[in-house]
Amino acid sequence: MNWSEKILPFLLFFLYLGIKYEVSGEDCILQNPKDPNKSNLLSSISLLKGSKFLSNSDKYSYVVSICYDFSKGKHPNASVTRTFIANSTTTVLGRYNETDIIGIGEQQMLLTYSGGDKINDSSTCNNSNWKTLIVISCNEIADEINIDLLDPYNGGCFALFHLKTSVCVPARKSAFLTWLLVIFVIIVAYFVCGIIYKRYSEGAKGWEQVPHHEFWRNPLQHLMGCLRGKDDIQIQRSEPNDPADEPLLRS
Repeated sequence: MNWSEKILPFLLFFLYLGIKYEVSGEDCILQNPKDPNKSNLLSSISLLKGSKFLSNSDKYSYVVSICYDFSKGKHPNASVTRTFIANSTTTVLGRYNETDIIGIGEQQMLLTYSGGDKINDSSTCNNSNWKTLIVISCNEIADEINIDLLDPYNGGCFALFHLKTSVCVPARKSAFLTWLLVIFVIIVAYFVCGIIYKRYSEGAKGWEQVPHHEFWRNPLQHLMGCLRGKDDIQIQRSEPNDPADEPLLRS
């Protein structure tokens, strides 16, 4: 079995994972997908996608998800629902395929789901559609992700929630990690390019394909040999000249 036959199962496995993600993965659909600012804001909360949160009031229970249909198709594209506890009637308050997002300062953003069910109550909201507003606060010291219902009476024809999380806080860049990544890439490139060159240019096989394979067979021994060589040179330089050789050196 050659190397290509060994690596083929791994390639097929990663291909399967990619196809599975494309088929089953969901994402918020922006109402203005060509706006780069909105796309960047949505990307900043990518780690929250698929999250589901529960909240309750006196009469209702709420389910809020991020870019995800938690109902598994029972309520298509529903990201937020409200269930009347008395009779278990569920109303969709917002769908992820009608998403909008804007920044509010440096530490907050407003995620909006539109396209909810029609409001049939006798009020100023009659015949309009529910929408959900989620204020996302990016708090670096947040211990856990939690959501609070801010408008339990839905007086403004929309549901309002507050989500506190540290997920959307930009990670601090570490110089050490950056250099570590650079070194790792250099090492990988060294071995990959070296193996390819020795295999196809010099016809090497087996262990001989590895660049400087003699050194990598026992690197510790080679390092010790180099150190001994330097010590021997220093010892030779520090040894006094033999008196018998002085006439030869003068001549």
